[in-house]
Amino acid sequence: MAKSWLDIQVDLELARLRPGGTDQFKNYGDIVDGSPGEGDSESQSSVGPENWPFQVLNQQPRQLSALLQKLHSGYTYDTGFVDMNLMVGDIPHLVDLLWSWISPSEDDQNVFRPHGDPQMIRFGAHLVLVLRYLLADQMKDSFKEKIMAIGDLIVHMYAMFLFSKQHEELVGIYASQLARHRCIDLFVHMMELRLNASLHVKHKIFLSAIEYLPFSPGDDSKGTFEEIMDSVLSRSREIKLGKYDKSSDVAEQHRLQSLQKAMAIQWLCFTPPSTITDAKAVSVKLLLRALIHR
Repeated sequence: MAKSWLDIQVDLELARLRPGGTDQFKNYGDIVDGSPGEGDSESQSSVGPENWPFQVLNQQPRQLSALLQKLHSGYTYDTGFVDMNLMVGDIPHLVDLLWSWISPSEDDQNVFRPHGDPQMIRFGAHLVLVLRYLLADQMKDSFKEKIMAIGDLIVHMYAMFLFSKQHEELVGIYASQLARHRCIDLFVHMMELRLNASLHVKHKIFLSAIEYLPFSPGDDSKGTFEEIMDSVLSRSREIKLGKYDKSSDVAEQHRLQSLQKAMAIQWLCFTPPSTITDAKAVSVKLLLRALIHR
């Protein structure tokens, strides 16, 4: 639509600049405006400047603002709006716009379930990360708060989309860009969902976390592997009421809880890759954590 609108505007301007084109252009304006004597059916069926049918000309927005409004009303989202916000430097509005396209509905506020078009989620996540990198030294407090808070929601949703498509090995790349609490919650959630998965799947999640996240706390803004495991192991000690009914005897409850803790310990039994920093020391720490977990 935007291309055809621009083509028509160029042709109309060329027609106006030619000898005698002013009168033809004036007639077109009278017909579009509905001036008396110029809008009869015979004129309407003829062609206008540059052989554009008057029916086509009449459908074109007269101003750029009208075109943008027509585009907005015709599509759920349009990357043209992204381009405009980038050109004018309105990054906070751009981030809000991206989130509005992929955010959960009011009836479904589950942040761990991906929503919206997958390509738009992917585009939004990558755009947020690029903007953070490019504008890191230029962010004002209000701008930084917007691109970090709303941006995190967008990146988090793409990470969950990757997880839902069994691309667990890619999640760590994006999770490492999230705020500390979001990163930890994301991995804890994934590990609990894959607690009964195959060793191959669990190993992918393990590598995704240990390769892209710091192992021990140091930077308060980053989630770490140790903090993730602390949360996973702590939750494995909890008695989940849904699993035990009141008629279960104490021995059975203890057996199931022990099984739950044993499943959680499996995350500590994988060998870390030699490519990470202090791989041998990390391997020893994992073994010790597994031995003392009870």
